[in-house]
Amino acid sequence: MTREDAVQYLMNIPQNEEIVLLTQGKEDIYRKMIKSNLGDSFYIRTHFEYEADTPSSLSFTRGEIFHVLDTMYRGKLGSWLATRVGKDFKEMKKGIIPNRSRAEQFASLENVLKPQQSSGPRAEFWKLRGLRGAKKILKKSREDLSAITNKAKYPPYEKVVLREGKKSIKQFF
Repeated sequence: MTREDAVQYLMNIPQNEEIVLLTQGKEDIYRKMIKSNLGDSFYIRTHFEYEADTPSSLSFTRGEIFHVLDTMYRGKLGSWLATRVGKDFKEMKKGIIPNRSRAEQFASLENVLKPQQSSGPRAEFWKLRGLRGAKKILKKSREDLSAITNKAKYPPYEKVVLREGKKSIKQFF
């Protein structure tokens, strides 16, 4: 559960409901957490396009990878602090991206404003399946993937895992 998920869960508890909190006194661990200023840490792939609305925001296109560092940026809901991951898997520019619920709104607006003709979900499944097999042989680029994922229905963000390959090449799955 992310920090944002925990806050939203607590905010959704009915107002007059009795709550019992069981706590453990582990002051050393608490101090270590506060001192390290750790937030969240996970990777996502984008499935929509976003144009930055503030100087601290990051614009992105479909298929980009981000390392999400904090889901409660500055203690508020709505934005995530993230670092763009480049093609060489090095972290690049740090900035703000919309959280999951705002991303869903932007992605749904994108679908309404730019409707794409689709030949149906079954056809998209077979196209993606064919692309995955061809990806190993033809090494399709991110742009090729984004052209196909643009037509299919995907969540705005997909969690991905950074893995080490046999030849010390980092890969996202």
